[in-house]
Amino acid sequence: MWWSAIVKFISQRRRIYPFLGVLLILGLTLPLWLSRAQSSGQPPLRVGSIPAYGTDGLVKGEVAVASPADYWVGVYIFVPDVGWFARPGACFSQAVPGPDGKFQADVSQVPLDREATEISIYVFERRFTPPCVNKAAALPFAIERNALASRTFQREPRLRRLRFGGFDWYVKTSVVPTGPGPETPNYFLDSPNNVYIDALGRLHLRISRCGDTWCSSEIFTEKTLGFGTYRLTVETDVSKIDSNAVLGAFTWNHRAEANHREIDIEFSKWSRPAEVNNAQYVIQPYEQPGNMRRFAIPSGSGSTTHFINWNRDRVTFQSQTLAGQSIQSWTYSNNIAIPENALGTQFHLNFYLNNSIPPTTNAEQEVIISNFGFFPAAPEVTFTSQSVTSSFTAQALSVAVNSIDQSCRWSVVSQTPWAEVIDGAGSGNGLPKIRLEENTGPARTAVLQLDSRNCNLGNQSIVTVTQAEPDCSVTFTPGALYTDFRSKVETVAVALASPACGFTMSSVAPWLRIIRQPVISQQGTGTFDVAVTANDGQFRTDSIRANLSTLPVLQDAAGTVFSVHPSPAVGCRATGTKPAVKAFASSPLPLMQIRLGSPEGALVAELQSAGLITLGDRISDGNQLYLVGRSNPADANVTLAVARVSIRDDCGAASTGLAGSAVVDGVSFSKPVLVPNSIATLFGSNLSSATVSAAAGPVEELGGVGLRLCGVRPKLFFVSPKQINFLVPTECTAGRHRLTLNDQLMQEVAVVSSALSLAVVGGGESGVPLGFATLVNGSSRTDIPLFTCDDKGSCMAAKIEASGASDLYLALYGTGLGDAAKERIVARLGDEAGEVLFAGPHPQYPGMDQINIRFRVDQLKNGTSSLTLRTNGITSNEGVINLAL
Repeated sequence: MWWSAIVKFISQRRRIYPFLGVLLILGLTLPLWLSRAQSSGQPPLRVGSIPAYGTDGLVKGEVAVASPADYWVGVYIFVPDVGWFARPGACFSQAVPGPDGKFQADVSQVPLDREATEISIYVFERRFTPPCVNKAAALPFAIERNALASRTFQREPRLRRLRFGGFDWYVKTSVVPTGPGPETPNYFLDSPNNVYIDALGRLHLRISRCGDTWCSSEIFTEKTLGFGTYRLTVETDVSKIDSNAVLGAFTWNHRAEANHREIDIEFSKWSRPAEVNNAQYVIQPYEQPGNMRRFAIPSGSGSTTHFINWNRDRVTFQSQTLAGQSIQSWTYSNNIAIPENALGTQFHLNFYLNNSIPPTTNAEQEVIISNFGFFPAAPEVTFTSQSVTSSFTAQALSVAVNSIDQSCRWSVVSQTPWAEVIDGAGSGNGLPKIRLEENTGPARTAVLQLDSRNCNLGNQSIVTVTQAEPDCSVTFTPGALYTDFRSKVETVAVALASPACGFTMSSVAPWLRIIRQPVISQQGTGTFDVAVTANDGQFRTDSIRANLSTLPVLQDAAGTVFSVHPSPAVGCRATGTKPAVKAFASSPLPLMQIRLGSPEGALVAELQSAGLITLGDRISDGNQLYLVGRSNPADANVTLAVARVSIRDDCGAASTGLAGSAVVDGVSFSKPVLVPNSIATLFGSNLSSATVSAAAGPVEELGGVGLRLCGVRPKLFFVSPKQINFLVPTECTAGRHRLTLNDQLMQEVAVVSSALSLAVVGGGESGVPLGFATLVNGSSRTDIPLFTCDDKGSCMAAKIEASGASDLYLALYGTGLGDAAKERIVARLGDEAGEVLFAGPHPQYPGMDQINIRFRVDQLKNGTSSLTLRTNGITSNEGVINLAL
């Protein structure tokens, strides 16, 4: 288990956005701050949130007008099979805006409200008196006519699903009595004991006891099937069904129009035990003469098959034995009563009690349906794809509709308010257009429904549009800041991928101080200033952060004799702009020169003291520069230092699109220094054209991408447009080195001999370490994982019950050990130092290191403690250990 987690951690290590999981968990209310006035002069209606399906809560919003007291808000909910209700009242809705225009309405007055699939909000003038809305088949016309602005939201039902007959079905549930029948409706139970598919693929529908009452069962297709032939094989002998029970197979639309588009085959004696006829074909309304045919299925018929053939001009019913012998048939051709289209119509199967009268035997009932089939009538209209993805930006997109028959008229309806249909009707083939609002929150999905009034819907009548979350990353230019040891102020350019995202520059390093936060333009660009304190010690590195982006900052050690800055130097030969070199001398030799290629090479410049000079045109990318000195003009030159210059000939444009890259360790993303034989990560843009993982271990080329570092090609674990994970070559020595991607210079990187980073669950600068603990007490030992995860993938530090143990051993994993021996690793858990027993590379997984540490339990503290490892003067990211003592 541990190694599989580590392998996944290495091979597909990516930047994690932990706050998204929190938003999803807390997201029981849907953020919908969207504004759109219906026409000029009408008050904009902004809806802030609605409770998700199956939950209680408030509709919250705002009427953005100068005088909110002149208006009121009507809120209405639609519950399938029941009707429309006003909320929060039982009959009227009058949510009055406050002085700030904000309003709220409770749409969870009774448990049935949770099953509402549609919520509509309207703005009215104060003088308008609304009609009563309570179990209404449709909202009164007066509401639509008098509304100044409105918004309608669909709520996707969260119902149990099952697969039967090649189709996906919802399983109905109801916490209050609901249809069939307005007088004494039934409760419906979705329990797997009440509705299930057996090992032979047969559907079982039951009427069972639930508490002191009875619960019925019902399923209905997830999609509209439409015109065509419906076939149903009932394995149970329907002549033996209890006289108070009803088995129904029917089309149904939750809307009341066209009598719910209901066409039925029903099997029941309707609580009349002596009744001969036990089946009927029905076109609703059944009360209309000629709309129902009753007949008898003889006793002992056994399994029977039944058909409904629904066309625009007629409906044909047929029932027969399993052997094909006809029992009954009927063709209905009254065009006035036949539903003219299949708009939003699903097919239902239910087994319930007539007027809620218990079974005559007072025993639970069951029917078995062994097969279901649907054979659509041509022509069909369908989407050509099932899903569409888009970026977070506001945009218009098209979804293709296909029909070989140009007479097929269709329309597209959006079930999601932020995806608005702007050109959604046509005939034959077409490209309806959808306008997406900019996404400022987590990734979200909209549902587009295809409807046709004269043709069947094909298999793809729904398209899901997935809109990505905002890219709140910050791009720095330069991608890494290299500075000499002196005190100075550096200016860095920043660019936001999404100008809608906010951010603040921050630094925890005392020697880096943000003295001017950036002012971001509408294009999402700006600059900021950072003050760098003079370095009187060794080479040091830290970073500046904005959101989840990092700008590595590396500063030369005090007394550096010679450095090239900036690195890489940027020039433009086309315009004569030349890169600059800052030369710093700490040598007592008064006469200094910079020479090209060797101590005796071409003279570049002469220096009397530290200062800024400009390179000539003879300097090329990769040239070695030698700082030489002498006390007297007649003396021979003495080599004081060597530096190398890198020149990106940008000419003011990032022609490769690779600017703003950053290279950090591949475990915590917090260290802008690399270590030989460690895992590293390159962040940037346009790094590759595909996302590819190395299946059998790192390789030199992956997805058409290759790097070069320290004169060799590093091996790659993972590549994507924004991230590359690679193994730092063992050929790298301490110092600065150029990193190139497909022979294009990315930036210079700093390599040090050791800089440990701990692998923690989820990645990052702190977290629970990947590894395990061992408790020792005498001759007994207990192995304990360091973390636990729930079924949603959320992980936390496991509580280590260490009471009574003498020693705690930790086996940890990370990267960046380098040449550090165990004796040079300082391990601390809280305030206590541990004994490092082993430290070395893992023999099987490249780039991964293992460190084993022992702590005396009696020296540790109860509760959560911070674990850190320090090598080469650099402290690792933080691990969290939870002890119970």
